[in-house]
Amino acid sequence: MRKELANAFVFHVCRERSSDRSKVHVHRLHLAAMSFLASVFTLGFFNAASAEDLSPNENRHARRLPGMVLLTTEQRNAIGITTASVESTTVTPALRLLGHVAADETHVVRINAGTDGFIHDVSPMVVGSLVQKDQWLASFTAPDLVPPTQSLLVTLDTLDRARANQPENEVNGPIGPQAGVEQAVARLLNLGMSPLQVESIKQQRDIPTVYNIVAPISGVILSREIGIGQKFERGSEWYRIANLDHLWVFANILQSDLDFVRPGMTAQLMLPKSDFVAQARIADSTPQPDTASGMFRIRLELDNPGGALKPGMAIHVNLPLSVRPSLAIPASAVLETGMEKLVFVERANGLFEARPVQTGWRYGDRVEITKGLSAGDVVILSSAFLLDSESNISSLRSAAITTDNETQKQPEDHSQHMMHGHGH
Repeated sequence: MRKELANAFVFHVCRERSSDRSKVHVHRLHLAAMSFLASVFTLGFFNAASAEDLSPNENRHARRLPGMVLLTTEQRNAIGITTASVESTTVTPALRLLGHVAADETHVVRINAGTDGFIHDVSPMVVGSLVQKDQWLASFTAPDLVPPTQSLLVTLDTLDRARANQPENEVNGPIGPQAGVEQAVARLLNLGMSPLQVESIKQQRDIPTVYNIVAPISGVILSREIGIGQKFERGSEWYRIANLDHLWVFANILQSDLDFVRPGMTAQLMLPKSDFVAQARIADSTPQPDTASGMFRIRLELDNPGGALKPGMAIHVNLPLSVRPSLAIPASAVLETGMEKLVFVERANGLFEARPVQTGWRYGDRVEITKGLSAGDVVILSSAFLLDSESNISSLRSAAITTDNETQKQPEDHSQHMMHGHGH
């Protein structure tokens, strides 16, 4: 009988759960089935309960549901089955992510060359250095700046004479001397001269030998492409500086968690080995796939008035998720057979039914059940895989018996055929 059960088990598994029909695969399943059945019959855990052990109601359920698993109290305690009632719960999980701080691209300023020239001197400020607005960074020489500087000095002299001899409305008119000074200043600014140095020229009324590069904002240096004696061309980038008052934080999440994340949600940020705590908001931007990790990158925004955070820092992100109220059970109760997901439900005392279910979100050790269970159902939390095996074997016993009966019938039919042959 054990061999017939193993053959039926192999036939059932090959037909229902595998597309590999090779002889090697069937042989391996046959050995596994024989080993499993030997252990089952030796231990005696899943021997069917006798009718006298069960109430009339339990026997009626067992007869209506062939292939179900029926256990006595002793068998149930021996394999350590635990159960729980299905309830509608509200889960408020949180994602714990590792993020990194980045500059807000809308608060980054680039300092570019407005003309050709040579770098004369450079400050020790490098990438990562904090600078203040109008702080000196470098100086350069540029022959093309001399003519427009002279033009500014000429317009300033003209303005001074006009103010001494002409009415104010003529001096400040659209074609007056004041307009000429403003045009000369705009030309120098477009050529890369700092407003601070323009004011210096207006005060000193002299052409400088070198021109200064100063920080246009307070912040941190992100890029420095400059060196003493370096020749540069118009449009070359010298520095890139980011203001630190407002920053971004990037963090990667799994695709399965995207449904829980929405713009405007608030996350808590914490620096490793620090007491720093801050609040950040998920930006109104589409999460971008990260091909290197196979995850999705989300962006958060936060104010940084104290300057405690700087681009490049690692930071912990604690993001509470928005999960709808639903039926949720421990993930250990769900068996994945490869073709479907099953949960064992206790129909009566000691009578267990394998029920197909559909799942939704999963977080930690909890999984949502969208179809197959109702509130109040009692499900198996532990040892469900043993019940799954017994459920298969219970179904296969009938298949083995049918196969055995057909085998016994074949000699009878053959003998009758032979007898008819002798009759003729």
